[in-house]
Amino acid sequence: METRQFIALASEMIGAVAVTMLLTLSPKYKQTPALGFRYPRREGVLSLVLFAGLFLLSFFIYRGQMEVVKILPESIPASLDDLYQRAVVSVVGLLFFIAALAYRRQPARSAGWNRTLLSSGLQLGLAIIILTVFLHGKFLTLLKGISSEQGIALLLLFLLGLAEETIFRGYIHLRLSSWLGNTPGWLATAGLYTIWQLPRLMGALPASQLSIELGLALLQGLLLGWIMQKCRNVLA
Repeated sequence: METRQFIALASEMIGAVAVTMLLTLSPKYKQTPALGFRYPRREGVLSLVLFAGLFLLSFFIYRGQMEVVKILPESIPASLDDLYQRAVVSVVGLLFFIAALAYRRQPARSAGWNRTLLSSGLQLGLAIIILTVFLHGKFLTLLKGISSEQGIALLLLFLLGLAEETIFRGYIHLRLSSWLGNTPGWLATAGLYTIWQLPRLMGALPASQLSIELGLALLQGLLLGWIMQKCRNVLA
């Protein structure tokens, strides 16, 4: 990673922390009780079992044992094949977690979608988006419009983020934190999120670059987990 890229990433992360700390000072967060589970150990173990299944699915797909079929293939440019595959794997994985919620009759808030904090989560998410666009100097670029390929990429990234954050920051993080405690649960979820990246990155990158990408994934997992702890809503 070049020095300029590292400085931009560090600025983005520091800015996200500052915005989160500022916006989560709202009394609404203090008035909304933290989520708990009647049987935290059982919930934590189940989340680990579901993660193991998700990891195996990812491993088989990225190691060539299974193939992701393109839906409307003519509308997905070849340059976005990797992003499309990652989005599909994440969305399919999310379906297993949704099925677990439905089977056990658990509400959406037990996967990080707390209706009481939905508007607050949206405000925080939009604030982080605006900050990120500003730090990368992309306001004028967006005003000029985006290409169809860029539009498809944004849609895929939206689906990817929605799925991964519901799985990790919503379902897994809440259960591990309830079982192990806030800090151990936060660290464990960030570790699982990093491990989740392995099948996709192994074989595609040299060892030196692989370690950098995994390190960045860990930092991202820690930051997003911390934001989740502060705002308690996946939408952010």
